[in-house]
Parts: sequence; C-alpha cells; structure tokens
Amino acid sequence: MNEHWKRTTEIVLKELTKMTKDDYNEQLRKAKTVAVMNILIKEKLLPLALDGVAYDRASSLFSMKKVAPLVTKLSFTVLAKYGYTDDTNCDGVEVQIRPVNEDYSLTTDEAFKAAGDHNIIEWLALLTSQYVFNKPEEFVVYRDSSIFLYDPTQAKFAQEDVPALPDGKYLGIGASKSVSIVEGPGRKGCGPILTIDVLKTAFHYDEQPAHEKLAEMMKVRVNDLEKIYQRLAAKLSDAAQLFRGLSLHTTHTKKPLEVRLKKFWNGRQQPSFEIEGRKQTVAQYFAEKYQIKLKYPSYYLVDDKDRIFPLETLKLAWVFEEAKKEKIEYTLWLQSDRLHLHAELKALEQRHQLLAQDLRFVRTTELGKRDTFKNILMKMNCKLGGLSHKVVDTSRILNQRVLIIAVDFSHPAPTAPGKPPASPSVLGWSANCEREMQYFTGDFKFIRSRAADERSTIDGPLKEVFKEALSRFKKSQRNFPEFAVLYRGGVSEGQYPTLISTEVPLFEQAAREVSEFFLNSHYAFQGTAKTPKYTILKNGNAVGNLKSMSEIQAFTHALTFMHSIVNQTITLPVPLKVAAECAKRGNNNFRAETELHLHNGVGLDDVEMLNREMVYSRKELSSRRFNA
Repeated sequence: MNEHWKRTTEIVLKELTKMTKDDYNEQLRKAKTVAVMNILIKEKLLPLALDGVAYDRASSLFSMKKVAPLVTKLSFTVLAKYGYTDDTNCDGVEVQIRPVNEDYSLTTDEAFKAAGDHNIIEWLALLTSQYVFNKPEEFVVYRDSSIFLYDPTQAKFAQEDVPALPDGKYLGIGASKSVSIVEGPGRKGCGPILTIDVLKTAFHYDEQPAHEKLAEMMKVRVNDLEKIYQRLAAKLSDAAQLFRGLSLHTTHTKKPLEVRLKKFWNGRQQPSFEIEGRKQTVAQYFAEKYQIKLKYPSYYLVDDKDRIFPLETLKLAWVFEEAKKEKIEYTLWLQSDRLHLHAELKALEQRHQLLAQDLRFVRTTELGKRDTFKNILMKMNCKLGGLSHKVVDTSRILNQRVLIIAVDFSHPAPTAPGKPPASPSVLGWSANCEREMQYFTGDFKFIRSRAADERSTIDGPLKEVFKEALSRFKKSQRNFPEFAVLYRGGVSEGQYPTLISTEVPLFEQAAREVSEFFLNSHYAFQGTAKTPKYTILKNGNAVGNLKSMSEIQAFTHALTFMHSIVNQTITLPVPLKVAAECAKRGNNNFRAETELHLHNGVGLDDVEMLNREMVYSRKELSSRRFNA
C-alpha cells in the first residue's frame, strides 16, 4: 500500500506496509492499513468478508477464499467518505494484492502435525489477533503479540491498577500471546495452543504538554520552571536523552507537525532570526504570529532539522559523560522491550570509549535460569578482557606464535539507480593480537560504498589492517609471529584468482614493512550460514602442524570453540565471526551516529575522517572484545 501525496512539482509516495522501529509511526501506519483494508471490503473491491481474512496490518494477508490479483487506487473522495483523511493534498492510496504463488495454500490439518508448517502457526497467531487489530481505538498492539488497553477502566480495572509512575509515565495493562504446537502423551493428541500472559509496562502519557513532561523528569514543579532555569540549564543535556525517541506534536499550527528532539536550546540569549529584514526573537514571533505569550521563554527545543520550538507549544505523542568522568570502565544497561536503541547505545560506546552491555528487560525475568545468567556473566567477562575458557590444543598449534586474522565486509542495501547509498561499506577484521593468544579483538574501517571488488579502494585499508594486527601482535607477544593464518569471508568462487594475486601479496608487503618473518597464509570463505564451506586458496611452506587438509580442518574446528560468551561451538571460526560482527557494528554505528547527530556533517565520501573518529583503533577499547 502506498499513499500518494501532492507536492509542488511531483507526487510523493509514502509506503504504509514497510516495517519501522519507531513505535509511534508504526502504530499510525498499521491503523491506516487496517482502515484501507476495511474500505476495500466495504467498497466491494475485495470480494471478502472481514471475518474471512487474517491480515497482519502490513504485507501478509490470509484468506479463506482464493483472491484474484488486485491493483487499484482509492481516490481522495472515497477515503474522505470513510473518514480516512480530510487533507486534500492526499491524492489517494494505491493497493496491490498478489498471491505468494499460484499453488500456495494452507490446510488446518497442518496444525495437528508435530512438525507443523510455520505458516499455519503464523496464520493462527494472526487469526487470534484480528479482533484487536480491527479496534485501534480500544487497543494498541506491538510486534503483533503484545496487546495493551487504551483505557483499562473500560475493562473494569480500577484506577489504582494503573498508577502514575516517575518521569511522566503510567503503568499500562495488557497481555502477551503466542501460538505453538504441542503434543499429547505418547506423541498423540498433537494440536495448537494459545498462551496468554498478563503484561504490564510503563507508557508516556499521550497529549501531555512537553514542558510538563520536562518538569516531571527534572523533579520540579511546572510553575517553577522559569524561576530555576539557571539551575536546570546544566542538566538539560541529560533531559534531552530522556526525550530522545519521543514523538512530539505542535499545538500552535493548524495541522500538527511532528517534531523529534535533537537538543535543548542552551544559549544565554534568546534565540532570534531575521524575517522581512527585521530581527525577532522566537518569543516575539509567537506573540505576533500566533498571539501566544510564552510562559516559559527560556525553554526551547531544537529538532533534527535545526528548527527551534518553544517547549510549551509541544506535546507528547547523557549518562556516558558522567560515567566517563567517574572513570567507570563498564556499564550494564537494562532496556525496555519496547525500545530499539541497541545501535544508538553502541555508537555512544564507541564515541566515549566506555564499554556498554545491553540487556533486554525480558531477560531479567530469566536470571533464575542457569544458562541465561551464565551467558550474561561470560559476556561481561569477555568485554572486560577476560577469557571464559581455553581450548586444549592437543596438536600444540596454538601454543606457537601463530597470528590468526579474519576479514569480512558489510555493505549498505542496494538503492534505486541514481540514488546514493545510505551509508559507506565497512571492512571488519579480527585477530588474536593481544597477550592471550585465544582472545580475539577486532575493529572496522570504512570504505567507499560497495567497493569490496575495487582493488584501488580496498587495498589501502586492507594493508593497514594487516600492519596494525602485526604491530599489535609484536607489542603484546614481544616477538613477531612464526606464521599466520588468514580467513576471508564473503567471497565468491570467481574472486579466488584475485585474492591469490592481490590480497596475499598485500599481507606479505605489510609483513616486510613491519619486519621480516616467515609467513604461511591460508584463505577461507564462508558458504551458507549453517554449513560453512572452506577452500584453501594458498598454503605457503608448511610450518608446525598445519601441513595437511585434516590438520587445517582440525585447526579451524578448534577456533569454533573460542567464542567465549557461550560454552559451546559456533558455526564459524571465532575470528571470522568477530570480523563479521565488527563490519556489522561499523555499519550500525554510522547510521546511529547520523540519527543522533554525533558527527558534524561527515558524508559518505569522508572515509578518512570516519576512520579517525568512528573506529576503535588506537583508542582505549581497541584491546577489548567490545562486540562480545
């Protein structure tokens, strides 16, 4: 589904069925998709009854009857008729419905098989959600399984059941549900079950004026905000972190504008600007333009477009700095299950070089489980430089001075022709270049987008990675490695000759520039996610016990035990896993820093600046497994 919006010179499409991490906009989009589906049925454009479909409010629709492909556009007139919108700039909604394939079908018999089709479980989960999906005025649903009441008192809950909480929040009441297939005794009586649990979580009050929200967060009376501005000014940056992610709307404009906080205005002078050759303060402008006399003229919000708004004209829809001052090395964050701030948290970790472990609140309910508690502690230990366990190396390969390096890439998603990518490509790497030979650290480097196949672009950063790994190994071991093993991820068979002719010599050049030593190189690439395939592209003069295919296989297998945050093997050798995670971290950090405005106008082509400011190399956490 796409909304068509008229702009000055073109029609702009707004996709309704795409996924978003933003809770507020997700609810808006899903309410619209349900409304559009209802209009299609009422207008008889879709020959179905509402109780004959299971719709996920996005791009999946199950029907009890076969539906012919449909491509149509609902006009503004039709949309307005059903109260969808009264904005004449809306030029309609385009809808396309197509079958997954011609022969696709589900039968309810699948629900009574032990190895039931995942699609039947998805269908049952959607089917049991249709009532709440079609009553958006009564329920709010997150991730299709967490259902909350808009007004619990209408469901006979008392007011004391929804108490007010600190920071301008209240306790919301709802339920979580799931569908699964279970077996009866003796592998008989298999069938689906619906599990429902009571769910409570904190919500921000809807429609609350932003200045009241700030007062509650700062623990002061609303009427005292202006009096104690000087005392609160120093704390506004902390308050900005609490506001981040909230959707605010203007109250002074005819059509409410959505505003996202970037920062609070902290200038000593009133913000001002020139209009028609005359300088005006924001307070004067609001008095003349909107006849609004500001009660709190010291409090202004600057949004992500650098627009300035008085805080009182908005309503609702930094810890790292303090920790660093206190010389804290590690922080553990408990994050609400409704938030999705992992990428932002990791960007701030890199920015402040302060280790941050992110723990979903739901995991705290599992701390009584031995494996959950063990995993949290093992991650903590690994981040702080510890080793949770060591592999007993019967072949004694790891007892030699062997440098193990892995390289992988992360690329931005493909874009339309002529449209630049959203972020640069990232080269992730990992190596055992610290004092403990089984401890793998890593980092990443930014390169021009999707340039992994362009040698002129990749050779320089790759050589720098090799030199850094060799230098750090020499520093920690007080000697150069006897030999090295290189793993290379994300390579197609057609690239083998290029790797042999370019990347192996690159490592040899880096070794000569650092110092002379004997080198034995191996390259491997990752195949499918579950069953990796390894190909030996070059095996130099065999050293130690890496002389045969079986010995190389045993060596690679030993590396899968070294993840250190779980007490079992993983699919890939740990250095390749860490390299891939570093590449992913670099990509996520760039996007998060862009959203948080942590870098000042750094563009996609400023890779040198990105590689100075946004990587871990030569910084405090470079010797830590920060992505454990």
